[in-house]
Amino acid sequence: MRNNKKDLASTEQQCLFVGDSLKQARKSKQMEVEDVAQQLYINPSIITHLEEENYDQIGAEVFIKGHLKNYAQFLDLPVEKILATFSDGTYIKGQEVLTPKITDHLVALKIIAYASVL
Repeated sequence: MRNNKKDLASTEQQCLFVGDSLKQARKSKQMEVEDVAQQLYINPSIITHLEEENYDQIGAEVFIKGHLKNYAQFLDLPVEKILATFSDGTYIKGQEVLTPKITDHLVALKIIAYASVL
């Protein structure tokens, strides 16, 4: 029972950052980036970008998810957990999420626009 909790905690910790999970799993299999890229028939730079979470260098989100899925399956990682972590936005490593602030003049403009419609 205790061992299962430890395994679950380590799995959750592994999926905290997608790139770290992928890199740890690859290294535990004693594989180089070039070996993985050759097996998956993709450019080694894509593997590097996935592990470093430089998703903007890969392309559209659909391509990122496809590469993540294939790479996670190749490494025997929980695919759904990896994709869920990516989709939740928890993959943003070391970046602060910024939210726009509503300023008073925008509120006033909305009130004027609404009043003019009436």
